[in-house]
Amino acid sequence: MSLSDEGGRIDVGQAPVEVLVGLFRSIGGSERQASDVAQQIIEWRNPNNTGRSNDAPQKSAQGADADWPFTDIRQLSLIPAMPPGWVDAIAPLTTVYGSETVNPLTGSAGVIAALPGIDEARLQAFLDMRRIFPADAARLEAILAPAQRYLEVKPQQVISVYLESRLADGFQAAARSIIVVLPDDSQPYRVLAWNPLPSPSGKGF
Repeated sequence: MSLSDEGGRIDVGQAPVEVLVGLFRSIGGSERQASDVAQQIIEWRNPNNTGRSNDAPQKSAQGADADWPFTDIRQLSLIPAMPPGWVDAIAPLTTVYGSETVNPLTGSAGVIAALPGIDEARLQAFLDMRRIFPADAARLEAILAPAQRYLEVKPQQVISVYLESRLADGFQAAARSIIVVLPDDSQPYRVLAWNPLPSPSGKGF
């Protein structure tokens, strides 16, 4: 079992347009491609925007609403300007369960690198410092000064859980789940998503 913080990822439903542009540039997109895709995502998120493209996918087909424009990263494949392979490429860096900002204490190197104003030297300095002072938010945010507006340290409430089971007879099963822990909730946690994954051995479910 492994755990990771959804708050340490870029939320495609809430991140500012410049963060989305940086995200797509970080996977090899040109400035024009990245800007075109990011702008179409913003139009999807703002259905009352009169400038939105007529080719944008209809929200009713996705079961989403204005407060929660995406319910699954894979919905991005319906964005008309989205090149093949981009959704898979950004999947490890993105979420639909985060916020406008990224938690610098839990964000991966790829996530931090995608933020505006972060070059390779600054990224490496940040990663080196985080290894030494993993909980010193002020010190870490100071290193990422150009991207500070896109950062916020917050409690880890929404967690991605990877589960894998292997039995002696060769049976294997795996799944990825999203759980949320809410203050003063009647339940210890709530499951937002449960996605079975293919078994490596082919002997699973």
